[in-house]
Amino acid sequence: MIADELEGWMRTRQWTLEGETCERLEALVGLWLRYGAVMNLTSARTREALLPHIIDGLDTAWLVRSQVGVGEDYRWLDLGSGGGFPGLVLAAVGQWPLLLVEPRQKRASFLELALRSIGCSSIEVRCARFERATWEREAANGYIRAVEPGRRICSARAVWEPKEWLEVAHHVGETGAHVVMHLGEGISSDELGVSASIESARGRIAIATAG
Repeated sequence: MIADELEGWMRTRQWTLEGETCERLEALVGLWLRYGAVMNLTSARTREALLPHIIDGLDTAWLVRSQVGVGEDYRWLDLGSGGGFPGLVLAAVGQWPLLLVEPRQKRASFLELALRSIGCSSIEVRCARFERATWEREAANGYIRAVEPGRRICSARAVWEPKEWLEVAHHVGETGAHVVMHLGEGISSDELGVSASIESARGRIAIATAG
């Protein structure tokens, strides 16, 4: 069971996940195993292969929880949500309002299915491609700008290179928003203005401030 597999992680991070969170994660594992190959969601085809992706999502949640905060007065936007890493893991944790944006219809449909399956159907999935020319108009009524910049969180995994992602996140979240980045080897934190980072199962996760 996922609680047993995450026991070492919980001990290291000093964060005990609630039973409901573990139940949601266990349900997600079943969905990824069932639909992963059929819908081309992820190359991970076994529980063992999925675990680093889940830990990566949990570490993302842990870093934001410890460095930024939690609560209903935040807005978290995940661009290019793909097969649900880290978006569905964040949904399972359930500590922030969340919007998942995914351009591919098949994957967006899976995200909606998964959210319904874990009792998180209130989380919206928007099947859309990010374009700077159109995002401004949508965001005007929007989700992330409904709160002050210091309570806006943007994430995107394996969509843009870190420098480009900082520019995109600044456009979306405006100056002061919190930007979650996944950093590869050899990428300097200094030139990205990183305020905090941790080593995770799939590399380094960092937070910077837009602007």
